[in-house]
Amino acid sequence: MRRAGIAVAAAACALVPAGAAAGAVSVAARDGSPLPCDRNTTAGMAGCFERRTLAADRRIDAVAARIRAARSPAAARRLDAAQRAWLAYRTADCTSAADRYEGGSAASVEAAACRLDLSRARLAALRRRLHALTTP
Repeated sequence: MRRAGIAVAAAACALVPAGAAAGAVSVAARDGSPLPCDRNTTAGMAGCFERRTLAADRRIDAVAARIRAARSPAAARRLDAAQRAWLAYRTADCTSAADRYEGGSAASVEAAACRLDLSRARLAALRRRLHALTTP
């Protein structure tokens, strides 16, 4: 239970990568690196999902930076607040989804797959928003 609370707090307070705007929220910021990808073990399967999620999260950060740059400082702060809330939601929702395998090794794979699905959906939503901002 304590680890889940720490994960939510860490996700909500993600560090900003070098070169990002001050105060900007990084979805891709994380401690350590993803597990190795190996489709023959459950830990390895989770690693495969983690690596794809990290790539999607980096794309989220890039699109969010473009949105932020196209908006006022107040709008950028609201986007950052939305990103923090979304990160907390993703963590909580995927932890909940993995509960069906609570105590089993498949829980980590379920949570990692969930994070990838939600990251892909968030990326698509942000891309639509960016398109609406930049299309006359």
